[in-house]
Amino acid sequence: MNSPRVSVVTPAYNEEDYLAECIESVLAQTYTNWDYTVVNNCSEDRSLEIAQRFAASDRRIRVVDNSRFLSQIDNLNWSLEQISSEAVYVKMVLADDRLFPRCLAEMVRVAEKHPRVGLVSAHRQDDREVNCDGLSGPQECFDGREVARATLTEDLFVFGSPSTVMLRADLVRARRPFFDRTALHEDTEACLEILRNHDLGYVHEVLTFTRRENESLTTTRRAFDSAHRLDRLIMAAKYGPVFLSEEEERVRRRQLEEEYYRFLGERLLYQLPEGFWDYHRQGLLSAGLRLHRPRLWRAGLRAALDELKQPRLLMRRGAKLLHRSRN
Repeated sequence: MNSPRVSVVTPAYNEEDYLAECIESVLAQTYTNWDYTVVNNCSEDRSLEIAQRFAASDRRIRVVDNSRFLSQIDNLNWSLEQISSEAVYVKMVLADDRLFPRCLAEMVRVAEKHPRVGLVSAHRQDDREVNCDGLSGPQECFDGREVARATLTEDLFVFGSPSTVMLRADLVRARRPFFDRTALHEDTEACLEILRNHDLGYVHEVLTFTRRENESLTTTRRAFDSAHRLDRLIMAAKYGPVFLSEEEERVRRRQLEEEYYRFLGERLLYQLPEGFWDYHRQGLLSAGLRLHRPRLWRAGLRAALDELKQPRLLMRRGAKLLHRSRN
């Protein structure tokens, strides 16, 4: 029996420092029935040259060179348009990430064993730590709607980044564009959409590596909301009605809104990075929400009163403001 084809795709923009390592990780797979497309998004460095060098030595690799520059999300979607018509599964690996040698073999094994699986995830090495490990073994197939419920109510984190999961090719073809370009976290939302009607396959093994030092977008998001309060509120607003009961949705929304506005109220007392409020306004709008100013100012007042009760904290803040004014 022939093994199913996996189409691997890598969108690349100015990734000369990492792209060779990424491609080599695909070449090192123990699973061999794959094709690989590298999509060069008008890179200004040696990315295209590196990709073409590998393609010249392995016929399973091809290079698509964009004629015009695409936004990050548009290039992700365009890359998924390049999958083979013979593909049964799709594996994206971002150009600064890499796969460990058993990645494709283990993910295909689980998907083939469980026909209701729409996507497969696994543990990942997230720079210096291991995460996406919230599902206990040895179970390999999980009810999709239950995973989605736990993601919304318990902050279960198993999707990682686009490099972490493998997708069924027919689901990718059926959803165009695959990633919603208006979403704040388009990859998580795409996974939740799949779990409406499909199960999650899961490998209890570290199969992918995500690099952090090159993720400018992620770094910016962390500066604006390191604890992902806005993300969790958006997911609850969009997918609570899909996966939760009315009472569960009401309770969760209230909890997340309280946490979120408490955070924003505290931020009113600090000097904030440029773009902070635009980021939050646009994120809320993506879920049909708006910034509630009276609630924001009430939260800010409570935060100020709390600080007045802590003289040492107040003195440290005053010292910082004085130092900033002098510089």
